[in-house]
Amino acid sequence: MNTSMDFTLDIQLLNQIAHDKPNKHVTMSVLLDLHKAFDTISHEILIKRMENMGIRGVAQLWFKSYLSDRKQFIELSTTNPPLKHSVRSTPRLNPWTNFTLIYINDIKHSSILSILCFADDTTVSYSSQNIPDLYNVMLVELERLNQ
Repeated sequence: MNTSMDFTLDIQLLNQIAHDKPNKHVTMSVLLDLHKAFDTISHEILIKRMENMGIRGVAQLWFKSYLSDRKQFIELSTTNPPLKHSVRSTPRLNPWTNFTLIYINDIKHSSILSILCFADDTTVSYSSQNIPDLYNVMLVELERLNQ
């Protein structure tokens, strides 16, 4: 189901492609769903990024406390394994307060690709007149973003 924000991202992408058309560029886009990103966030890196954004002192200590000593389990059939400490997963909050947004806030500065983000939906695009170049740049930049 498309939200109004999805629609806005669609319009931004279409505007980018339309801008490249007069130059006879071909645009390649890859749509990424970072849903599992919630489960890969390092608490240590998240706290450091918050500090870089100016979240320090009491607020930083609150977030550290909130993220530390979290426990989780996976329910299998009718048996419940013991709770295990989590050092990577973050709680799911609404998109505006989502820790993932803080974690990937600087993604736009990490690549030459055009990057459109909303919550866990990300679209990366690149335009070129040379299709082999387009393909190679996209592969290299996707690997860079993966790292």
